[in-house]
Amino acid sequence: MKLNQKKIILVSNITDHSGPTEGLADFLLKNSKTLLTIYHPFFYCHDKKSKVNFFSKSELIKKIASPSLALPEFLKYFTDLILTFYYALKFKQKFDLYIGVNCLHAGVGIIFKKLGLVKKVVFYTIDWMPQRFNNPFFNWLYYKVDKFSINHSDSVWNLSQSIVKIRKKQNLPSSKNIFVPNGINFKEIKKVKKNKIKRKTLVLLGALHPSKGVDLVIKALPLLWKKFPQLKLVVIGSTPKIKQIKNYEKIFSSMGRKVIIKGILPHQKILSFLPQFGIALAPYHPQKNNFSYYAWPARVIDYLACQLPVIITPVPQVAKNIQEKKAGVLIKYNEKELVKAVGKLLTNDQFYWQARKNAFKLVKHLSWNNIFEKALEKIYN
Repeated sequence: MKLNQKKIILVSNITDHSGPTEGLADFLLKNSKTLLTIYHPFFYCHDKKSKVNFFSKSELIKKIASPSLALPEFLKYFTDLILTFYYALKFKQKFDLYIGVNCLHAGVGIIFKKLGLVKKVVFYTIDWMPQRFNNPFFNWLYYKVDKFSINHSDSVWNLSQSIVKIRKKQNLPSSKNIFVPNGINFKEIKKVKKNKIKRKTLVLLGALHPSKGVDLVIKALPLLWKKFPQLKLVVIGSTPKIKQIKNYEKIFSSMGRKVIIKGILPHQKILSFLPQFGIALAPYHPQKNNFSYYAWPARVIDYLACQLPVIITPVPQVAKNIQEKKAGVLIKYNEKELVKAVGKLLTNDQFYWQARKNAFKLVKHLSWNNIFEKALEKIYN
């Protein structure tokens, strides 16, 4: 596979936090001849500008940003599609490979292929849920596009085995139904000496959203401080710009100096200091339509790669792996169970230090290079 001779276009929605899109872009930047990235922030992001970068042999040639567009969710998706057409055609290039992260962007790639502008299309599914929109018509339309994209893409990449199973039920051939999990750049992780680890510091990473179990953490903190007065919590992330969601930063700020709010940080910076913390929190809410049931969460991969024992609920697929490999503690969505799990990791030395070792073992094979090389080999070999 001579990827360094390929011209590639990557189109994706992005959040305020790093994920597989950024990992893929970094890999392609180092390995392709030409790379065009088109990023559209979700409607709830703090930065509303779509961003375009055009690279040749890893060198940035042109950079474009759209006006800041604060639009309703469905209208935002529609605007993103128009902007993708506009920016892709603006560069007057033909591409060897188009990677669309979600069915809408993959659908655009399929149209480009029919127009002779791209040779191959990858549909990269990084999340999935039975009901994408509350509006029945929008939901029906979205899954019609999803079906169109899986049927006409050259390859369908899926972030979790749960999504692979869904694609199999949709009659997608196994040769096109590829498991492409979340990964990490291990070189960005800064190792820390054992005596520098802050075992009594919890860390909560990612979007501050009810589905991530933030409310459970807030309820459990007073109980935890009664048992462990020296315990601290570091919060890395922010509340999405959604009217229905409470401002979690304000709530955490009101809880005193034992809660340290870092806000949104570059992923490389997060990995530089994450290993120093003691215990990672991932208490996903078991609500019916939580897309984390079908995810391979980036923040959990970050935790494990940084050797943090993870307290997690049985929502994402990786929770079972954490329990089996003893890389943390599996709990029910209950503040008493969360307190009990923290207590176990603070008082059981043998379990704690082995969990840190087991955490890294669980994800040591998940480097972005390994993941994307294998996925692309299935297209070009």
